[in-house]
Amino acid sequence: MIYTQEQVNLHSHTIYSGHGEGYPADYVKIAAPLKVIGFSEHSPQPGNDFPPSWLSYCNLEPYTALVRHEQLQNDKRDVKVLLGLECEWKDNLKNFFVEELLGKYNFDYLISGIHFYYYPDGTKKYIGKIEDFRPCLKWYVEVYTKALSSGLFLFGCHPDLFARGIYKWDKEAESASRDIIQCAIDLDIPLEMNDYGLRKKRIMTAEGERQPYTVIQFWQMAKDMGVKICTNTDAHFLKDIHGNPTDGYKNASYAMAAGLGIKFVNWDITFHSGKKTDISAC
Repeated sequence: MIYTQEQVNLHSHTIYSGHGEGYPADYVKIAAPLKVIGFSEHSPQPGNDFPPSWLSYCNLEPYTALVRHEQLQNDKRDVKVLLGLECEWKDNLKNFFVEELLGKYNFDYLISGIHFYYYPDGTKKYIGKIEDFRPCLKWYVEVYTKALSSGLFLFGCHPDLFARGIYKWDKEAESASRDIIQCAIDLDIPLEMNDYGLRKKRIMTAEGERQPYTVIQFWQMAKDMGVKICTNTDAHFLKDIHGNPTDGYKNASYAMAAGLGIKFVNWDITFHSGKKTDISAC
């Protein structure tokens, strides 16, 4: 069945995220007029190499069980539920994603979001807290495009998160953006215009005040290059499941898209009782 983007939100977090609130059932209760809600908690890693903002490995089973329980109610309500995870990318995690998440637990989908820069000594830092991200841009593009190229992910989350540490949009920022967008085009994978970036506190740049990410420069280029674009609210709190109405539009992402002439993808979703859901962008 074909669902419009306005009927679908595939990026949301719960109390199982160290910085989220609410259980899956709480979100489902307030999801309408959405027709499909996907839960995409931050994926754990083997050995519990994760920050507090990720789902802990010991909670993977309880999280899965709660979302699956909500799925079983699909025939009793208008809102359908999907089980997903938002994953960081490291080359040594591919087998874990394939064998455990997509294999053992049979997740409906995985999405890719790069949040942490890994220093040579193995320590990591949230990308949004690196004040000057230019020295990390080459690394970010390499890791982001590797994740997309793995073939494991339904779409790439907030591809312009790097913009939080870029205070002048120049040829270097344009080049990084172009490489990510072209990779998604070549692979026919959507990129996500992330509404959470538009809800965050604005920052001062050489071009004036702007949101830290989900920046107009990136998405103008994305539109001009012709990549598939989806949008999600990336809700961490119940009040954010739909985003905030903006300029007469559903939320700020829809307002930005309208201003740029962007048309979001639709989703082709086939639900199979007791089996993995088929989902693709169209």
